[in-house]
Amino acid sequence: MSTTIEEVKKQLSSQSEQERLAALSETLNYGQQGLELLIEQSIKDPSDRVKQFAYRVFRGDNSWLMENTPENLITCPTDIITCLAISPDNTILVGGSWKKIWVWNLQTGEIIRSIEGSIEGHSHWVLSVAISPGGNTLVSGGADKNIKVWNLKTGQVIRTLNGHSSWITAVAITPDGKTIVSGSTTKTIKTWDLNTGNVKETLQDPKELSSVLSLCIGSIPILQVYKSMI
Repeated sequence: MSTTIEEVKKQLSSQSEQERLAALSETLNYGQQGLELLIEQSIKDPSDRVKQFAYRVFRGDNSWLMENTPENLITCPTDIITCLAISPDNTILVGGSWKKIWVWNLQTGEIIRSIEGSIEGHSHWVLSVAISPGGNTLVSGGADKNIKVWNLKTGQVIRTLNGHSSWITAVAITPDGKTIVSGSTTKTIKTWDLNTGNVKETLQDPKELSSVLSLCIGSIPILQVYKSMI
């Protein structure tokens, strides 16, 4: 194991994909600084395998990591479901995965559609999804730093929201269907006007040392935030 974070950074700059994969496994030994290094590498690295592997390290999937070391890793599965949401009428189930959003009929289990490969879609892991109270709009947040607003009925992108500087790990929609709330690994929460895509407010506590991993909005204006413990 590398003894300093500078050695890990050097490995992450290597031309060898195997060396970069090995370095990812060590980043979280260095606390918040290592976490930021892991996420930065996953965003900028040219290899899809490195980006996929970074998510496993971030999630702390130790049993999988022990079985799939950088030395024997052939390919990372791309059908991992990272997040789920159910429509208010309990008829639709939506799940996010690697560059793809799945839409199922919740009553029959049949796939209605999968959204992928579009120039307007996500280019990294889809880490969070939320369905509007009316059931017509889907919001997704990804490791590509983008929030996508979709027409759930057609699978078409309505708009893309940019503003976070790192992975977007949580999205939620207020009960009135007017506001998107998003959280990221930069310890930042943003609120957005769903209809215009404009940022309404940015919340950040500089004293916090953890990432925002989940959001939950109640029927009254109270926002519950769950954070990682790094």
